[in-house]
Amino acid sequence: MSDNLLSIKRLSKKWHRKPVLSQLELNIKAGQCLLIQGENGSGKSTLLRIIAGLLKPDEAQINTGITSQNWSAAQKMLRAQTLYLHQAPYLFEGTVEKNLAYVQSTRAIKEAAHWADIAHLLGQRAKTLSGGERQRVALARAWLKQAKIVLLDEPSANLDKSARQRLLELLQDFKTQGVAVVIASHDPAHFKQLIDETLTLENGQLDRVSHVNNVVAFVPKKAS
Repeated sequence: MSDNLLSIKRLSKKWHRKPVLSQLELNIKAGQCLLIQGENGSGKSTLLRIIAGLLKPDEAQINTGITSQNWSAAQKMLRAQTLYLHQAPYLFEGTVEKNLAYVQSTRAIKEAAHWADIAHLLGQRAKTLSGGERQRVALARAWLKQAKIVLLDEPSANLDKSARQRLLELLQDFKTQGVAVVIASHDPAHFKQLIDETLTLENGQLDRVSHVNNVVAFVPKKAS
């Protein structure tokens, strides 16, 4: 039985008629950390936003292991099981606790805050937080949401050494829980201890850079 959480085939996207992603394929497995690297403008953020159900591709086939369907039919499911974190996560006005509230119980909020080491910040105005604190609030949201896939876009940008280390610890904990972690970054050195597979996005396609612990994330199509 496959342990894929999500398989994507024939993913294509153009911006102003210029191809950015071209018939791309990607498999995401439970408890796996994928690092996607590439030059600025290569399409890393575009790819993550499509996986998160936030940006419609021109074409894509989505398979969750139960059914295969086009992106539009799968959008609701993608939004339900993934969480996309920009390098500067958006926070609502109000306190940190309010940003975690949604429909969660007070007990769940406190558990998430303890897990992310932000319990001491619950009463603080969210807009006053540092970059590392904002990341931890966003990860606490993912914990509360029970996301199956966490997508991070340049998460180490503007973080000091201590904040990066805490981020790595939380992401490792996600992996231990079986959550898949997908990181888009042009600076993979920060995530060396975490990643199982590094892929390079170039010319609209993903190519494997490394193969660690027998975890296969992407197998390029053979030339016909």
